Amino acid sequence: MKDKRKLFTKKRIIILCVIAAVLVAAVVICSMQARQNPAQDEHEYITSDVSHVRMTQTITASGNVTTGDTTKVDLVKGRAVRAVVVEQKELVQKGEPLVYYTDGSHTDAPVSGVIGSISAPKSRAVCSSSNNVKIENTQKLYLKVMVPEDRINEVTKGNSADIVINAYSDREYTGKIIKIQGEPSSMRSDEEATDEGDSNEASESEEDGYDSGGEELEDGESEGTAYYAIDIAFENDGDIRPGMSASAVITVSDRKDVLAVPVEAVNFTKNRKKYVELIDGKKIQKAEVRTGDSDPMNVEILSGLNEGDKIRIRKN
Repeated sequence: MKDKRKLFTKKRIIILCVIAAVLVAAVVICSMQARQNPAQDEHEYITSDVSHVRMTQTITASGNVTTGDTTKVDLVKGRAVRAVVVEQKELVQKGEPLVYYTDGSHTDAPVSGVIGSISAPKSRAVCSSSNNVKIENTQKLYLKVMVPEDRINEVTKGNSADIVINAYSDREYTGKIIKIQGEPSSMRSDEEATDEGDSNEASESEEDGYDSGGEELEDGESEGTAYYAIDIAFENDGDIRPGMSASAVITVSDRKDVLAVPVEAVNFTKNRKKYVELIDGKKIQKAEVRTGDSDPMNVEILSGLNEGDKIRIRKN
């Protein structure tokens, strides 16, 4: 019996040793494979094709609406005024009476617009050659915006602009740039004005945030930065009044058939060189690229890729 027990014990020991050896071998093999095969990339990727796209570059700016031409309406010299029936900043239509005289006649608005100024004698007084009513034409309007100097070279006369009036945010108007200010307007702070000794004599417009050139500082404009005034002409639909605030998206470049990749496809090396991950069969290669213009969606590819190439883009 003892011999059988000893034999059984030996067999158990041998079996345990074999199992242990197998486990050790498995650990060693797994360790060697782990060293030979780096950890798999756990990031998620999407595949995209290099293709030709339409690329549009824009500049966004904001400002206030101003009127177009001003029409001066002379009152009838020698006639006595009975009543002036319009007020400054009032919207009038063509043919609407402006002034009634004591003899029953009246002077009417030759154009539709906003009353800019009124120069009329008191009731029963006789008009002179200096009396008139000025009407600002509101059919053709202008939006004056400020563009920073680092982007002014992108803007040219004739560039189109999509305009949104803040009071009518559900509407969109189309305009064109008709004027670019010749000299930059340098924004100044109130402290600078004080240093020059003119703070006590500041004009009303300066107190309201205008610079010495009469241009209004928009939100986000930095003091000391040079800005250029841009006039954008557009047509009124009848509801827009001078002084209303608005924003404009100016199209400075609109190109078709531009070879491009999505913005997020472009990566940078430690040396700040640009590359994309090019899919070559089952391999991923780093393809160095030279880029051109860009918009919020795409980056132009000048060299390094061809149309139809497939690239890998890492998801954020």
